[in-house]
Amino acid sequence: MARPKVYKEDRPVLAVRIPTALRARLDRVATERHITKTFLVVQAVNELLERLDREEQQPRFDFGAWDELPKASSSGRPVA
Repeated sequence: MARPKVYKEDRPVLAVRIPTALRARLDRVATERHITKTFLVVQAVNELLERLDREEQQPRFDFGAWDELPKASSSGRPVA
């Protein structure tokens, strides 16, 4: 018999294939810290997605701006 639900939100199952070494590391850390592997994975995915969201909000250099720079002559001086 399964344990009673602790969470009010739906928590669908997601099967993910990970390398054996990563699985062993996950098992070891979860055991050492007395927490579930699910907790570790959910925390890691959440942190990754938050970091990606922050990176998307950072201004990015527009490489198209190079087309707007003044052209240089063979001497290296800008052409008027």
